[in-house]
Amino acid sequence: MTAGAAGFLPKTHFAFRIDIWDNTGGSIVEHVAGVDDFEVAEATYWAAVARWPRARITLRQGIRVVHDTGYVSRYSDNNNLRPSG
Repeated sequence: MTAGAAGFLPKTHFAFRIDIWDNTGGSIVEHVAGVDDFEVAEATYWAAVARWPRARITLRQGIRVVHDTGYVSRYSDNNNLRPSG
């Protein structure tokens, strides 16, 4: 990778990533964002959900899935409810 105009390398690995998946959940269709701060990552996830309400969107930290619009937990009525507050 070469340095940009300002003389620095752009960051390519982040703690959190937000992705849009195909209908089967087998392939990423679009990488929406990579973010290091959890609160920014969560806000970005909810913004993506609002922008593409019918899409399957995940917020992941490495292999750990933090939020997934295509997954309903067996422990709750709706795993995709926004936290209040």
